[in-house]
Amino acid sequence: MNTILIFSLVVIFIAVAAFLPFYLKRRGIKKQIEAGVWKQGPNNGGVTNFVATKTGCKFTFPIAASRKEAYDGSAIHQLVIGRAGMKMTILPPKTLKIRYRIKYTSGSPIFDQVDDSGGAGGMKPNARPSIRDTILGQRFWVSGWDFMFFDKEGEFAKSYRLDPQFWTDVNGQQDEVGFQKVFESDGLLVISFGGNFAEHGAFVQSGTGTATFELLEAIIS
Repeated sequence: MNTILIFSLVVIFIAVAAFLPFYLKRRGIKKQIEAGVWKQGPNNGGVTNFVATKTGCKFTFPIAASRKEAYDGSAIHQLVIGRAGMKMTILPPKTLKIRYRIKYTSGSPIFDQVDDSGGAGGMKPNARPSIRDTILGQRFWVSGWDFMFFDKEGEFAKSYRLDPQFWTDVNGQQDEVGFQKVFESDGLLVISFGGNFAEHGAFVQSGTGTATFELLEAIIS
């Protein structure tokens, strides 16, 4: 009887061990992201009314009279959340879905970027997602032009395929092995604010108005 009982327990243990990773994968990363707390990045300055919500965060854009003033400490650069416990394979490819809201709280705010060295015809001030191991470690940003812009009020949704061919590193290069390594380990999910250059910072020009950014949710599934 004891032999049968032990054998049964072993079979149950093996079955649970085999099923648990599948269950966690099916459950998705949504709950794990929501369990974390969004925070400001270490380079931010002048951000006011920052509040972490159940699934995101909200803040009022910094205001600066010039790009120099913004560079000196009046710009938003990063929103950060830890990905601890989110060790997942990238296959099959997953999707990062982001919902956000832009609201003009006074006037007609004009957004600007700290670094406009790209010249005329460059990118408008925007935010874009980044997957990385540490804040200044191995970093990957989504490539292309479909970023989160601020020049219109409303609620918006973006979807980014977590496939290495759609993400580039700090040198603007694709790195399939590096991306997979970063994504499959603990690390950070970052929303980078800038313009021509990710994370170089964004702000509202002084005297034009005020605006809020609300991250409603960020889900990897």
